[in-house]
Amino acid sequence: MNNIQPVWLRYGILYGVIAILVSIMTYYVMNISSWILSILSFGIMIYIMLLAGKVQRNDDGGFMSYGKAFQTTFLTAFVGTAISVLFTIILINLIDPGLADTLADKAIEESRSTMEKLGMAEDQIDQAMESVEEASADSFTPAKQLMALMFSSLFIAIFASIVSLFLKKEKPAFYDDDMKVV
Repeated sequence: MNNIQPVWLRYGILYGVIAILVSIMTYYVMNISSWILSILSFGIMIYIMLLAGKVQRNDDGGFMSYGKAFQTTFLTAFVGTAISVLFTIILINLIDPGLADTLADKAIEESRSTMEKLGMAEDQIDQAMESVEEASADSFTPAKQLMALMFSSLFIAIFASIVSLFLKKEKPAFYDDDMKVV
């Protein structure tokens, strides 16, 4: 299926749209924890990377080098993440500026709850909460969101390198394009 758009772009856009829908659902409809959202997001990302990689391998005749697999999976996830981050920047800065405070409050509440579950002393929690509150206050600025995207690219690269191991399929040494072993 040779389209004008590369596989990684098509599936990157798909991933971005799915990530936006998940974000909207978690911001406005369902109240789920950050941990569950993170696990769900990584699961979706890996699934879309695998889909894109399989399509790319099929488009390339059933074979794909590790480098091509990495390129496809990394770019797929990076494009989708970039689309999601840009949507979040627009949402928080233009559409719903109050959402940043809501998300910061939720992060503070979850941090306190986690510390309490770990059995930390109240004075330790109070001290830690000061830094959590400071960090949460400005974590939704466009600059911080773009920095988070760059930091996320490191994690994307790690996941892409692992997923690519499962997608690569080298041509046998004595193989020609007529599907014959020479």
